[in-house]
Formats: sequence, C-alpha cells, structure tokens
Amino acid sequence: MRWLPSRAHDNGMYLIFSNGIGVDMNEVRTGNAMIISPYGEIINESDSIDDDMIIADITADELEMCTGRRWIRGRRPELYKLLTEPIGNELNPFQARFNRH
Repeated sequence: MRWLPSRAHDNGMYLIFSNGIGVDMNEVRTGNAMIISPYGEIINESDSIDDDMIIADITADELEMCTGRRWIRGRRPELYKLLTEPIGNELNPFQARFNRH
C-alpha cells in the first residue's frame, strides 16, 4: 500500500492497478484492484476475494499542477546519459526478479 500511491504521486499520473486472485506459481494473488490519483490518494479499491470490478470518475484537472508533473517538467535529461549506457552487468527481467546473486 506504499509503493503504488508513491509511484502515482512521483510520476503525476492516475494509476489503475489490477491483480489476479488465487495461487500463481508459488505466490498467492489477493486481488485488491484500485484506482489511485496523481496525488497518491486511493480513489476506489476492491476488498473482495472474488472476481470484482471497480470504477471511478477521473478528470484531467488534477494532472497539471500535481507534484509529480511539476517534477517531470523540472527534470534535466542531459544528466541521464550515463544511466542509459550498458555497463556489462545488466540482468533480464527474469534474472532481476529471481536471481539471488
């Protein structure tokens, strides 16, 4: 309940989260669908352990002045070049999640 609202706030966007229900490989999926505002506020959330759907009325009004959008407009892409150059120890998504080294 921390990282989803934080990412919505950091990036200045609405987030719509959906999650499976039941056992998936060795993890239990708990559902918990939610819609989060650009300020990190949960607008609507499901607490069902069965199939469920949530809805919310959202508008673009909140986007222009939210903190995340202001941060994005203040970024300095010229400083990012080093972050985009391969350095030789990159992991693919599977390795990043499951590699213990």
